Amino acid sequence: MAETSLAVIALLASLPGSVGAAERLFETPAAQIALGAELRTVLADHPEIVETALSAPPPVDPYAAEKAADLAMIGGYAQQLFARDAPGLGSVEAGTVWAVFLKPGCESCTDVLADLKALVERRDLRINLLLLSAGPEDTRPGLLHALARRQDGSALLALNTIMERPEITAAEIVGGLAIEVKPDSAEADADLAMFERMGLDKTPSYVLPDMMIRGQMPVFVLERYFDR
Repeated sequence: MAETSLAVIALLASLPGSVGAAERLFETPAAQIALGAELRTVLADHPEIVETALSAPPPVDPYAAEKAADLAMIGGYAQQLFARDAPGLGSVEAGTVWAVFLKPGCESCTDVLADLKALVERRDLRINLLLLSAGPEDTRPGLLHALARRQDGSALLALNTIMERPEITAAEIVGGLAIEVKPDSAEADADLAMFERMGLDKTPSYVLPDMMIRGQMPVFVLERYFDR
């Protein structure tokens, strides 16, 4: 249907009198029949009109290079982004894993965290939560990695506390949990370096297996991305 419409448009554009004359051809049933006969004659004499319409090149995607670069970046960091032992929400056995970068004091990160909790309850999805440091002395991101390996829910509890109280320290978190754990600064540093090298510049930022999204997204949009 679309190809036929293109051919007709091309034909009408070539007829004498331009668009105004073409519109008048449709005023009566007799005129419409006459137009149909004219179309058949012209198409029989000039089949290249249809051939040109059918062989038109596909539209050029102006963002193709950027998308390819994003995919290459995601692939290069896939093991780090989608590791099953990273701090996160949802089952480690989920069929799909996403990553979301958060930061203490981020204006919308608390709301985002609530949305993500609801999302993993409705979908076969795990979401890794990669906390970025607020400064060179901030050991809380490394603490979350260390807590995640305990697999006792303490990492999520700590993250909730950080989102609600951005000024709380790693030592205060550990004291409140009444456990002994040493922050893993190497993993936290690697997360921050990855965030910067991927060209991300704000939190929250989402990384899916096939795209990166900067800034908060409504949960219904995230559901559509999952259901594609």
